[in-house]
Amino acid sequence: MIFTGIGRLPIQIREIRMDQRFDFSALSELFCAQSISRRSRVTYRRFDSAALAIKFAVEELSEDGLRAATIEVTELRLQSEEIRALYLSDDYPLKRRKPQ
Repeated sequence: MIFTGIGRLPIQIREIRMDQRFDFSALSELFCAQSISRRSRVTYRRFDSAALAIKFAVEELSEDGLRAATIEVTELRLQSEEIRALYLSDDYPLKRRKPQ
């Protein structure tokens, strides 16, 4: 069990095993914490599919934004390393942006 800094709420985190099939079509939510001077702000976006949320996180967010991002898909929370790994996986269903 892992405790968050907010109210010390217990959160159970399941690991993604890359040998399991990930549902790229599931509804998903993206949360991205941004710090503006001393105030912090959380950006929230909802996506029709996890594939779209992953694409947005990797291709549109800055490196710092991606590091601060969490995608929630069917009670599974993905951090930046998992988001990037799914984006680069052979099973990723969308066209990737060409490297610059």
